[in-house]
Amino acid sequence: MEPGEPSPGGSTGYLVGPDGLETLGRETCLRLLAESRIGRVVMATGGRPVALPVAYRVAEGRILFFTGVGSKLGAAFRGEVLGFEVDEVDPATRTGWSVLVVGRSAVVYDRMPAVMAGLQAWAAGTRPYLVAIELDSVTGRRVSTHPL
Repeated sequence: MEPGEPSPGGSTGYLVGPDGLETLGRETCLRLLAESRIGRVVMATGGRPVALPVAYRVAEGRILFFTGVGSKLGAAFRGEVLGFEVDEVDPATRTGWSVLVVGRSAVVYDRMPAVMAGLQAWAAGTRPYLVAIELDSVTGRRVSTHPL
């Protein structure tokens, strides 16, 4: 199989090379996003990259999460483009996947999509603000078993 050819077995991804690294299609990425519950908001703060964990849900074609006053809320008020990453890794089998979303953020004033999706903040403290990240770019990769 050549790089860029569809992978066998009906997978929606594409093999990148003989190392077993697979580029996932958008539909597979969206399914993995919908199945997960904790992800990381990726942004620049003070000129430095940060990845901040949040509980989230995908609803109405956006990633939704609650936050308090701070850098995530400030970025959303400014409509900044943010990254969002979610993954699952099994160190024992050396397998896993990662999905990266890039999209414009915004403060959401209608809480009904979050309520309907069952979204709740996990961390202690007050997180009264709902933030959305659009699914402008959705990419992912999967790592299959790699011999030692």
